[in-house]
Amino acid sequence: MPGLLVPSPPIQAGWVTEPTIASVEATLQQHFPGRQITVDFFSQGAYNKLFQVKIENSPPQLIRVSLPVDPMYKTLSEVATLKAVDSITSKYGTIPVPKVSLFDFERKSPLHYEWILMNRLDGMTLHNAWPLLNIVQKAAGVRQIAFFMASLFQTRFRHIGNLYPATCFPLESPVPISGTVGPGRIVSVPFFKGTRAQSPERGPFKNSTCWIHTRLDLQLQDASDIISNYHRQHGQGAITWLEQENALRTMTLISDLRLLIEAIIPDNPEETVLHHEDMHANNILADEAGKITGIVDWECVSALPLWKACSFPKFLYDPPRHDGVSLDASKVRANDRHLRDEFLHQMEILSPEWIKIYWRTQLIRDLDFAVDNCHNVARHAHISRWIFALRNRGEIPSLFASIYDL
Repeated sequence: MPGLLVPSPPIQAGWVTEPTIASVEATLQQHFPGRQITVDFFSQGAYNKLFQVKIENSPPQLIRVSLPVDPMYKTLSEVATLKAVDSITSKYGTIPVPKVSLFDFERKSPLHYEWILMNRLDGMTLHNAWPLLNIVQKAAGVRQIAFFMASLFQTRFRHIGNLYPATCFPLESPVPISGTVGPGRIVSVPFFKGTRAQSPERGPFKNSTCWIHTRLDLQLQDASDIISNYHRQHGQGAITWLEQENALRTMTLISDLRLLIEAIIPDNPEETVLHHEDMHANNILADEAGKITGIVDWECVSALPLWKACSFPKFLYDPPRHDGVSLDASKVRANDRHLRDEFLHQMEILSPEWIKIYWRTQLIRDLDFAVDNCHNVARHAHISRWIFALRNRGEIPSLFASIYDL
């Protein structure tokens, strides 16, 4: 694959041209000549559009058409990740993920975008299934998710980054490879939003310290740009005085967080595992009885440190809520706690190592949360109070738990 080192520039704005049903059909016709193809719009995300595809004599499929926000790398890593996870789920007999049948990262088809064709999994979103389920059915689904996460936890890597086919590695700096895939350059929103896709430091990172410092560097650059532009415009441009003040506050928090990194996180090589950070209820599929039938949206899933993977899936700390559904608030909170307790209980049974790391590394996860949110004005006060408590060695409530009322 000689072209891997020279991908086309990333897109900074939205869709330059809209992918159409006709362009999807024309693209697929090149791969399935002479067969009847029917395409319908299915859904869309921040960086992609999904179309349902029916190809003559084939089961229903989905084609994900993606903005080239991180050209080539995002598609290659998603394909490698799906194949790796499919291998793990097949081995352990756990929840399925989409199987890739075709993909294209070159943008030379009638679509002019990168795309992946995969099978469509059965079921509705867990978000839609949630109000139909009783607490026993919900707990059974939680146990399924626990088994899935425990299965992923068994396959280890030695760098932080996204997975790529082993054939890519002669073109990249050498890293240890497990089987046919290994971690390379990271693909995640903090690293490609805006102009960040051109950032020279994209990993793979040897440990948490390198990874977190690099993320803070990106936050610092954004804050510095805001302040510089404000002064260049003499306060008369698009950037307001308040935005400049918030950027200054962000820079102060970044300085404080850098000191905490050195105190909290050892600067040693460490193992990593695949971790789906965005496992919310719309990315989990279930049947009407609550049985989990699939997990989707693997486009920015990376191999991350063990402490990061030892955490609640998103749907358990930010559970589905439905307008118009009248429930007793205290009962809802009690049920949420019960499901989180059930998850931890299952993880303790399935992976004693996982649960030990979970209890031992809450402070690191809080620090990681602060790093992710130090630019967020709504979180500034929370983060400042948390840092103050750490410095004064008083009682230190979990930053993450206080935000989500866990």
